[in-house]
Amino acid sequence: MVRHGDTFTRASKVERRKTEVLHYRPAREDVIVYSPERDEIRIHASTKGEKEMYRLAFGRRLFGSAWYFCERKAYTLDPLRTETADALAMDGSMGIRRIVLREVEVTWDHRGQEVTVRKSNNVFGAPVRRGNEMERIPAGGQLVRAVFDVYFGHAFRPRKVQVRPPNVLKVSRHCDARVVQEWLSKRGFRTTEQGAENGGTHVAIA
Repeated sequence: MVRHGDTFTRASKVERRKTEVLHYRPAREDVIVYSPERDEIRIHASTKGEKEMYRLAFGRRLFGSAWYFCERKAYTLDPLRTETADALAMDGSMGIRRIVLREVEVTWDHRGQEVTVRKSNNVFGAPVRRGNEMERIPAGGQLVRAVFDVYFGHAFRPRKVQVRPPNVLKVSRHCDARVVQEWLSKRGFRTTEQGAENGGTHVAIA
């Protein structure tokens, strides 16, 4: 946990019919998690600059090289095309009871200017019109984001998990990350590339 001051702000305060303006810097906590098993870090911070700073600083302090953790491809959404609904199959062994695909985003050009977003209570459970006008996962384009409802254990309500290749994972609770990572690896959503320096896999996850 890294506690630091956030962006300077102000707020009005009324006391005894007198209005005052308070100027202050709110406290903020960032989270950096290192996994020895995968030899990677997961970074939760507000800005891209902060994530980059933590990536370089923790690589330098832990392993003597600011470039130890390189931002390589960590996730892929290809199983949604190749395995379709089977990619979400669960046996309960990881503490996850059920997973539902709620949203998928596809880009049709390398600059990301043409984007299709499909939302549903259950994308794989939605009907498909004749002629594939509403195919669940488009055959073309690049899958750039997916949002899942994940039912943990005996919890009645699901919690959101968002995957955005190449290396962004968002979970509702930090404590869910380990179980979600295990599921992603088991179902083929995890993919790693070899580090440039020594052949190891060092992935920075934001």
